Amino acid sequence: SNMLRAPSNMRGQAILRDPRLNKGTAFTEKERAMLNLEGLLPPIVESIDDQVKRVMAQLETIKDELDKNVYLRSLYDLNEVLFFRVLHDNMEDLLPIIYTPTESKAIQSYSQHYTTPRGIFISYDKKERMYEILSSVEGGDKILLIVVSDGDQILGIGDQGVGAIEVSVAKLVL
Repeated sequence: SNMLRAPSNMRGQAILRDPRLNKGTAFTEKERAMLNLEGLLPPIVESIDDQVKRVMAQLETIKDELDKNVYLRSLYDLNEVLFFRVLHDNMEDLLPIIYTPTESKAIQSYSQHYTTPRGIFISYDKKERMYEILSSVEGGDKILLIVVSDGDQILGIGDQGVGAIEVSVAKLVL
C-alpha cells in the first residue's frame, strides 16, 4: 500500500511542510481525511505520473537553466518523492540542470536564491563542537553519508564560501 505512514503527532500543515512526507495532490481522499488535509490541497487526486507530467510541463515554460535549477530546488524542498521521481524519469535532460554546468551558476547566486536550509554548516571556529552539532540535527544519529567541502575551487569557479553547500547537496541528490 502507498498509504502514508506519518508520525502519530503530525497532521495537516505539518505534513505538508515536511518534504519527506508531502505527496502534494497524490494524497488519496482517505489520507486527506485521516491526516486532516481536507481543504489544504486542491480537490483533485493525481497519480505520481500525472504530477511528473505537470512538473515537466512547467519546466518547459522556463527558458533559463538557472531558473529551472531554482524551480527544481524548490520542488525538492517541498516534495522529495516527486522531485526524485521527476529526476529518475528525466535524468538525461535534468542532470545538466541540477549539476554541472548549471549548478556552478546556482552556487554563484546562492545567497540570491536561498530559501530553505539544506545540509549542515560547521564553520572552522566550531570544529571542536562538530559531533555536538551533528547530533543536534533531526535524525543525526542515523547519518550514513557526509559530503564535506571547504568551498575552495568548487567546479573551477573559485572559493564560493557557504554557497558551496549547493554542490554537496547536489552530490547527495545524485
